Amino acid sequence: MLHCSAFFFTFAYVLAVPAFLQERKQGTLEKTLLSPVHRAQVVFGCLCSFSIFAGLQILLMLVPSFIRIGFPSLTSLWPVFLSLFIEALTGLAVGMFFASIVQNNFQAFQFVLFIIVPQIFLSGIMPIGRFPGWLQKTAVFTPMYNGTETIRSLTSRLPVSVDTNFGYLLLILHIFAI
Repeated sequence: MLHCSAFFFTFAYVLAVPAFLQERKQGTLEKTLLSPVHRAQVVFGCLCSFSIFAGLQILLMLVPSFIRIGFPSLTSLWPVFLSLFIEALTGLAVGMFFASIVQNNFQAFQFVLFIIVPQIFLSGIMPIGRFPGWLQKTAVFTPMYNGTETIRSLTSRLPVSVDTNFGYLLLILHIFAI
């Protein structure tokens, strides 16, 4: 359950980059930006359309896993859903950002090696304490680490505050959405 956030971030990134790159190649995005709509509205509209499918995918994964794990009530499902949803939106925003930089799909997927793979290692797959100090401090600012820590604190059944991790996720989402 802990690495679901890494999965949804990666999946959202991998789906967003080719889609926005294709829109850029076809000129759809430029035609939309020529309309009397503000750029932020276009970005928000793209995030909303992709977020519907991300939300459905998260629910299709979460509901059976919560039933299988045997949580006492499904009310604890919503904070986990919200955390994974923000993680997926962050992946979409990062994907949109890099789709605006690259020229083709090959370049886009080379960014996976530099953006996604280090975050997977820093998300907690390997104990963070084994990394050098500067890398441990860097992990705190990655979306996958914050998503994993949020899921860990929500599913541990211990009274742990997740405000800081949600705050970092929202900050990263906001930065890449701009």
